[in-house]
Order: sequence, then structure tokens, then C-alpha cells
Amino acid sequence: MELRVASLTLRLGTAARPAVLAVPVAPTGPDGASGTDGAGSDAPAAVVSGVPLPAGTGTVLATYLADVEHTGAAGAVDVLPRPGERPQQLIAVGVGDGAEADWRAAGAAVVRAATTRPAVTVAVPDGLTDTQFAGLAEGILLAGYRFSLAADDSGAPALSRVTIAADADRYGPALARAQAVAEATTLARDWVNTPSNHKSPDWLAGRIARAAEKHQVQVRIRDADRLAAEGFGGVLAVGAGSPRPRGWSSCAGGRAARSGTSCSSARASRTTPAASTSSRPVRWS
Repeated sequence: MELRVASLTLRLGTAARPAVLAVPVAPTGPDGASGTDGAGSDAPAAVVSGVPLPAGTGTVLATYLADVEHTGAAGAVDVLPRPGERPQQLIAVGVGDGAEADWRAAGAAVVRAATTRPAVTVAVPDGLTDTQFAGLAEGILLAGYRFSLAADDSGAPALSRVTIAADADRYGPALARAQAVAEATTLARDWVNTPSNHKSPDWLAGRIARAAEKHQVQVRIRDADRLAAEGFGGVLAVGAGSPRPRGWSSCAGGRAARSGTSCSSARASRTTPAASTSSRPVRWS
């Protein structure tokens, strides 16, 4: 049985003349200034202050935001095609008040809006906090998750690479934290989504043990005899009607103890972001 998730790579750096560029926008304040604290204004959204844009796109995008009455709400998206231009497509994505959850919603919205394109670059403002960046990265990675048991993968989204136009040295640690959250969430999703006719107690206990060793977590797996000896009568009663034995696993922090089960770790997900080694400021060409 093969379990597959969307193969989405997230990296830091710059893309020379990106074909698709996602730009964060926010509600404007009472004075019409762009920012992330203007929720509630009737004015059209504006590009978040400090976002570097390719030459000639700022005015076009501002006009477009006014025409479509983009609200700047978190996750709201409008796409501007630009045939014969570069970028060929601008994705205006709302970041709301700029909270971590707002940036997470924006990241997910970018992935959904760009599913038919092979790659997309996300512009971010100068001074983006680690928390905001982590929310953006988590939203991108988690929106790229796809569970399928089908042999034919022809219906998979075309999007395979997302680049956040940011300094790798500055945001590398935040990206690593977002990757850890996304991998753990993806692993849990895989376990939940696996059909129960395949997800036997032995199958699940084995997956837990392999994933736990990677993080030096002790795992103890109880078989039916051990469950009976330790008084887990309810668990045994529930599994009495199953042709497959029922087990139970428990985990604790720290290295595997003498009584623990040592197993090799399996990759939790193929949504593995790779940080660029470039630490140069963002410049569009």
C-alpha cells in the first residue's frame, strides 16, 4: 500500500523574474496608508508596507486592488493575469491584521490559487517577524498536503515549488520550526486518513515507533498479554471481535530506555522545505 502526499518544496531566496508572484496586501488605515492594522476601513486594500516589488508592478497592482475592491482580509485572493509581462501573474493575498493565523491563512490561500502553476514566489515585507514568517510557511506546507491511494497521479496539482523571497540566514530557524510543525501535522493526517482495513494495531504501533525514534522518544508497545497483565480489560474487550491482535503504545521524552522499543525512523512527509544558502537582500531582475 502506497501513501503519497503532495511533493511541495518550500525554499528561501529569490527567483529571477518569477512567472508568478504572490504579494501580501492588507486593509488600509483611515489615512489610506497600507499596513496590517487597518481592518474595518472602507478603502481598498494596499500592498503591505515594506514589500519589495519588481519595477512597474506597484502602480498596476494598486489600480487592480481598487478595481476588484480587495478587502485585504486574511486569505482573500484576487489574481491579476499579465500576458506578455513578467511576472505573468500577480496573486494579491490578504494578510488581515497581520497576526500569525492571518499569515497562515495567506500562505494556504497562495497554494490554492497557484495549483495549476509549477512554481510561485511569495514577496514578504521587510521586518516580518519570526512568528509571522512561521505562520506563512506553515500555511504553505499544510495546504500542499494531499493524501491519495490511487495508482494514477495524473490529477495531482502542478505546483511543486514555493519560494519565499526572504533572507535564508535571517529566517532559516523560523523555517525549520515551521517544517517541524508541518511534518508532525502531516504525519498525524496520514495516520488518520489511512483506511481502517489497513490501519491495524500492529501497523499503527509500528509507525509510531519509527517516527518516535527520530526524536529520541521512548516507545513501549504492549501486546495482548501485556495489556491483560496491566489491567487494560476495556481495550481487550473492544478488540475481542477483531481477527487482528490489539496493541497499545505509549511514549515518553528522552532516549529509548532498556524497556523501550528501538526502531528506525521513517520520513513523515515529502513536504520538506529546503532553505536557500543565499543571504543577499531581495532584488528583482
